[in-house]
Amino acid sequence: MPSDVFIRRALPEDIDEITGIFRSTVLHVNRKDYNEEQVKIWAQSADKKEKFIARMKEQYFIVAEMENSICGFASLATDGYLDLMYVHKDYQERGLATLLIKELEAYARENKIFLIYSDVSITAKSFF
Repeated sequence: MPSDVFIRRALPEDIDEITGIFRSTVLHVNRKDYNEEQVKIWAQSADKKEKFIARMKEQYFIVAEMENSICGFASLATDGYLDLMYVHKDYQERGLATLLIKELEAYARENKIFLIYSDVSITAKSFF
């Protein structure tokens, strides 16, 4: 696992990097498990920046940074729902998703959230 990763709360000013990672990951990584029309529609969710900002306010929304750039993000709702988990295509297979999950698990323990659950994409199933 990388030692030069910094995990912190997401900020509204991170929105362009976050939605860029979301779009890029869906278009490049998820494409192997979904057809072109599906990933195109899914990637368009990145245009709804206000929904991402709302999640930052309502959820424990974190980012992973390396070399002063966001390379991944994840969010956990107050009921334990793992809502978002995306790692930039160029940073896959480096342990970043594991670091993000460990941080969410620590937050859940501290806040007496006893169950984390999610709806997981076909692409992400092997991680979970």
